[in-house]
Amino acid sequence: MVMRMYPYADVIEKLVEAKVDRDFVEQTLQKLLERERFIIQNNLADCQKEMRVFEKKYGMNSDEFLDRFNKGKVDDRDDYIKWFSLKDTYDRLKQLEQDLSGENA
Repeated sequence: MVMRMYPYADVIEKLVEAKVDRDFVEQTLQKLLERERFIIQNNLADCQKEMRVFEKKYGMNSDEFLDRFNKGKVDDRDDYIKWFSLKDTYDRLKQLEQDLSGENA
């Protein structure tokens, strides 16, 4: 589910080295960023959908679960490990989305 970043910096560097028009390079970079944001948003939606199942099943939201998990107040059943992994992935993707948008956390 988690996206894999492509070596976009290498592509941009090759375009610059080839003395490709600066506007073209900027447009290419913008399209690559838009594509990455789209992939991230889809992955975020997938994580949210899966986390909602656990939230409903265990009667708490994912932030509350994470707090309880980190404090050792829940056991280590498979659902909780998966939920923790989903929440961690979601938080990392959310930060990446903010970074790509130029937003501060």
